[in-house]
Amino acid sequence: MAASPRSSLTFDNTLPVFNPSSSINITKLTCTNFPNWKVTMLLCLKGQKVFGYVDGAIKMLAKKIPHSDGTMQPNPTFDIWETQDNLLLSYINASLTDDILMQVAQCPTSHAVWTSLHTTFATQSKAKAIQIHSQLAIARKATQSVTEYFLYGKKSSLMNLLWQVRHSNVMKLSHTYSLV
Repeated sequence: MAASPRSSLTFDNTLPVFNPSSSINITKLTCTNFPNWKVTMLLCLKGQKVFGYVDGAIKMLAKKIPHSDGTMQPNPTFDIWETQDNLLLSYINASLTDDILMQVAQCPTSHAVWTSLHTTFATQSKAKAIQIHSQLAIARKATQSVTEYFLYGKKSSLMNLLWQVRHSNVMKLSHTYSLV
């Protein structure tokens, strides 16, 4: 009887390992594409099971740990954590334009970069979402059907932008607007 593929899998309690060579091509973050960039990065990092580094769930480990004789010794797990975080930091930084990279160049960890970028761009994205909602609230369809209006009309780009902002988890909107 042949063994099932599942029976050969083994699991251990080591830290997740990031493999940047298996990553997809990420469009560089600019001042205007944060929602799209964030969604792509989230999918990539979660798919590699390393998002915990950037969101802070996988905390920086102690560089040294106590030995049984009372002395402090290097923590071998810290080396793994630091290597993975440096790979992630390099990957994130490579996905930034030079102007944005200058803003986060002093951040020592991938979590610090992620937090800084999110803080900087989430406010802009929230303002953009409010603007889009306002534009949609006063939208007029003229002689087009509602379907034609949103699929092919001038406002379809607004709907795409709104979808991107809402689905990037930048902002949870509690209002609904209807067309007039």
